[in-house]
Amino acid sequence: GGASSVTSDIAAIISNPLDFNFASTQQVWFYTGFKVTTAANDQIQLGLMAANSALTPTAGMYFNKAAGAATVDFVVRKSSTSTTQSAVATLVGGTFIRLGLYYNGKDAVDVFVNDVKVYSQTVLTNLPTSTALGVGLGLKAAATAPTTSDLIVDFALAAQDRSY
Repeated sequence: GGASSVTSDIAAIISNPLDFNFASTQQVWFYTGFKVTTAANDQIQLGLMAANSALTPTAGMYFNKAAGAATVDFVVRKSSTSTTQSAVATLVGGTFIRLGLYYNGKDAVDVFVNDVKVYSQTVLTNLPTSTALGVGLGLKAAATAPTTSDLIVDFALAAQDRSY
């Protein structure tokens, strides 16, 4: 978790080394359970990404909530170009939510909210292939006014098929 009361302050962590790579025939899963104390305050980002120190990764597949909104977008990003599905979930302050994604290793990514499939993306132009990714979690204080908000992550799971 991270808490902030300073404008644009960032609390972010990412796994090291970056061990995840999207490739054909290799399935990928990401699943997390978390809550924020105030749904609309700050930016949050959770998923698989190349870097997250500024919460502006050049590549990844992740969930992003903009400051000032309670809705969560799903982002597939490669070389700083994104395919975004807006509002796959809506946060409620102080309430846990589970978000997940599943790449079938072929032609689709499914998005889950509280264990229910809510979206399937088949346009994978921006699938971050040939890019090392890590599990990233981050919170950035709203730039408009300092607020106090917590990102409380209960769990994060990531898995990928391997070719041996």
